Formats: sequence, C-alpha cells, structure tokens
Amino acid sequence: MNNELLQSADTEFTCADILRLPHLVGIRLRAGEAGLRHPVTHANVMEVPDISDWAQAGEFLMTTGYPFRNNPAMLSGMIPKLVEKGVAALGVKTKRFIAEIPEDAIELAEKYGFPIFELPPHTVFSEVQRETMERVLAQETEMLSILHQHVQQLSQLMLEGKPLDEFIACLEAIMKRSVALFDDSGLLYASETGTELEEILEGKTFGQWIDLGTGKDAKTTVVHEDLPVRTTPIHANGRERSAVLFTADFPIPHSKMDILLLERVRVLIGMELSAIRMRREIESKYMDQFLQDWLLGRIPTEKDIHMRAEASGFCLPVLVPIFVILARPLDQRLHPGSLKQAVIHLRSINVAENTQKHHNHIHGVVIRDQLVFIAAGADADFAVRSVREELALMFSHPDEPSFSLCTGKGALSLDQVQDSYQEAVKVALISVITGVRQPHVTMEQLGIYRLLYLLSDEEEASSFRDQYIEPLAAYDSSHGSSLLLTATTYLEYNLNAKKTAAALFTHYNTVMHRLERIEELLQISFDLANDRLQLEMAIKLYAMQAKFSKI
Repeated sequence: MNNELLQSADTEFTCADILRLPHLVGIRLRAGEAGLRHPVTHANVMEVPDISDWAQAGEFLMTTGYPFRNNPAMLSGMIPKLVEKGVAALGVKTKRFIAEIPEDAIELAEKYGFPIFELPPHTVFSEVQRETMERVLAQETEMLSILHQHVQQLSQLMLEGKPLDEFIACLEAIMKRSVALFDDSGLLYASETGTELEEILEGKTFGQWIDLGTGKDAKTTVVHEDLPVRTTPIHANGRERSAVLFTADFPIPHSKMDILLLERVRVLIGMELSAIRMRREIESKYMDQFLQDWLLGRIPTEKDIHMRAEASGFCLPVLVPIFVILARPLDQRLHPGSLKQAVIHLRSINVAENTQKHHNHIHGVVIRDQLVFIAAGADADFAVRSVREELALMFSHPDEPSFSLCTGKGALSLDQVQDSYQEAVKVALISVITGVRQPHVTMEQLGIYRLLYLLSDEEEASSFRDQYIEPLAAYDSSHGSSLLLTATTYLEYNLNAKKTAAALFTHYNTVMHRLERIEELLQISFDLANDRLQLEMAIKLYAMQAKFSKI
C-alpha cells in the first residue's frame, strides 16, 4: 500500500481527513468544525428515512438527500439521533435531489459540534467508501504495529524488574500526557513531570478515587476545575479493584491508540501489583513471626532480638520507653483475616516517602486474633496519639470500627517489651469483663477491677466467688434456667427489671420470679447495697477466671 496513505501514529483517520480525500476535491465543511477530531471507522450510504435506527458509531454517512427531498426539515430532526448514535459526520450531495443543505440543519449541527460536509456533484459514493477504508485500514495496521512496539518496550521494563515509577514515566513519554497510578495502599506512582496530575490526585484518598473508577471499564471524568481525567481500573489477584490508572484527558482527548495502549497496560500493571502484593505478604509473614515471638517472650536475649529483627527486615525502635498497645474493637468483632490485611496495608503505606518519616516508630501485628501495636515515644499519651493516626490510615471509611486502646506499661529495654504486651492483654480482658469502653485504658485506670484481677487467683477470693456463683450455677444446670445470667444483666442495668427483661428477651414477670429465686438461694436482698456489691464482685471474679483460663 502506498506510504502516502498512512496516517501518523499519533492520530486516527478523522473527519478532518475527509477533506483531503482525492475523490472529494471541492468538498465544503458547512457545520461542526468542533467535531473534526471525531474518528472515522467506516463509510456508509444513507438513502432511507429511518437510517438513524441503523447507524453505528464512527460512521461517515453520505446521502444524496433523496429521503428528505420533499421535506428537507426531516434532516434537522435526524441530527440529534445521529449524534446520540455516535455517528462521526454526515456528507450531503447537493444539486440532484436537494438544492442546498437547510440552514436550520446547519445551525443544529454547529450546536452539537457535528460535522456536515457538502459533497461535490461528481461524488461517487463507492469511491469515497474505498478511499476511506484504505486509509482507515492503513492507519490501523500502522497503529497496531506501533502499539506492539510500545507494549514490548513497557513489558521489557517489567521483566527487568524496574520500579513502577519508571514504568509510569515511560508510559507518560509514550502517550505525551500526564500519567499517575494510585493503588489501594495509598501509594501514588507518578513521574517527576506529571506534577499537575499528581496535585489533583493528592487531594483525595484511594477510596474516593476508586469510586470514580467504579466498574470494570475505563471512563473519562471531570475531577478538578473542569479538567477531564481518564480513569482505568486495575485488577490484580482477582480483586475487584486494586488500583486506578489516571491519564490526563487534556489538553487533547485520548486517541484510539491511547485507549488500546491503556487496555494492554492495565494487564501489565495488574500483574506487577500482584507480584508486589505477594512479596509484601511474604515479607509480612517473616515480620509477623518475629513480632509474635518477641511479644510472647520466645526470644531469650536482647542480642537474639537484634539478630531476629535484622533477619526479618524489622527496624527496632530507637526511642524508649516502648509501649505495647492492644486495639480492642468496641462495637464489632473483626475477622482475623481482615486485621492481617489491614496491617499489610499499613506497612505498605509506611513505605511511601510522604508518610514514612511520621510512622517509623510504630509497628502493628496481629497476635491471637488481636490487633497489637508497638509504639516508641516520650510517654503513653504520645504513643496512643500515634496509634490513633495509624488506625485512621488502616480504617479510613466513616463506618469503620472504633477502638479502645489498652496500653501496657512502658518498657525501658527490648527484653521488657513482652511484659508490656502481657499487661496490655490483661487490661483488654478486664475491660471486656467489666464493660470499660474508654478510648484509652491502662491498668492504673481500672481501679477496683485491677484489685479484683490481682485477687482472682487467691484461694480466699475463689472461696468468696464460689459462695455466690456455685448455688446459681448448680440451679441453672439442674433446672435449665438462667439465674446467673439474669443476676449479671440485672446488675448491669442498675436494677432496672424492664431493661433486663428486654435485654434477655424474657417476660418481665419471669425476670421478677428469677430475682426472687436468686435472693432465696443466696440469702441476699437486691435492696441492700452491700449484698449487691458482694454479688457483683463475685460475678466479676468468676468472669475473670473464665477469661484468663483461656490464655
């Protein structure tokens, strides 16, 4: 095929190229100059009045005007339908069936940016179709060849293990437009020259941007001060959405070459993100094992702690004291798998240049299905504030859980960190048992419950507990009743029998009958403050013993 038929790799065969077809010498553009960049995929002839029902996107439609020779106003009524169908342009051959193109049709086409050409009288439609398709096919052949070269170039970067930043920079150079990648870890990959797009993206979180890219298909969205950006969702490891690729749709819209390249690039990026995520998970497993062994006291000396930390790629805190803080969910139980993913997510965020300097003194890990943080700082308040910042990064949605931070005593050496962890666990357990829901809890803040914990293993305390618990437990066992649960709930609701009945889904009279039975069995009266205090202490001791026997 003659080289002069080939189009530039950066362009497509567009409506503007129709003006340069050899057969159409004398053609005139009558309307729609704004739409001359519309791509043309094929040419078709329109000689029936209902052609809008059959028209296809990208078509250059040609007509002699025969369908509306007796009613030229019909042409105006068809234009909105053709625009809606995505037709590229309309060519009208005048002087045979209609003398000229109606002015109202020209005005309407101008309004829509829909090109209308007045074709010269000598126009042979079959010749126009042939010339159009020659150029379209030539351009597509050339485009696919260059597309293949671009994909090979980008694939080579992946094979050489180049970082995603370099991949994005290369893609930007190929497309000659700003490109950025935002992944679900909150990491933003952009070249040094893509500052305009980067500034736009940094204004929102990944969750907000991913909402713009909802669905499997790419689309163009106006995201900032009337600047259009194309969002291409990236899928990795079968995840619905793991990243979004952003490409500036300004100063000129994406060409067909750009769109085809993005379709192939999204696969390459998805594969690379899968590999990155796999590496992170493996690294996290080594780090998790070290942190678990350290906090559970399985590493005997500080020297061994340093050796294991170095082997797992863990940066030990430099500041002292070191606090262990257990983040206890208040209103919902979180699945261990989701907690582990949140920790991996947090670690990937802290790798980012713009956050690392703020969070390198905090590390999270999941131990026995609980979210635990190691935080170094001047005091416990500083450590708690730092952990709150980490939780905000891990759980960024408004409906995410709230936490009570159960804090162990500050450790002044690495081998004392296990003691801080054990205390944090005890604070959390006592808080659960006693219903403490404060945002920050230490052993000192637990008051009388701390004393109950210290007494929970004493023989006298066990005897005191059994004096109240055993009669109720024995009665419940032999009668299939719930006296112990009723007593516990009644005390929790400050002796409000109606609220107790509602909480237990039990009739009010049944609750009152149970309370009378409890008073009879224990020889107490709920009206006496001292009797209530002793029963409540016994119940708390019983709950503590049951909880602690599981750890």
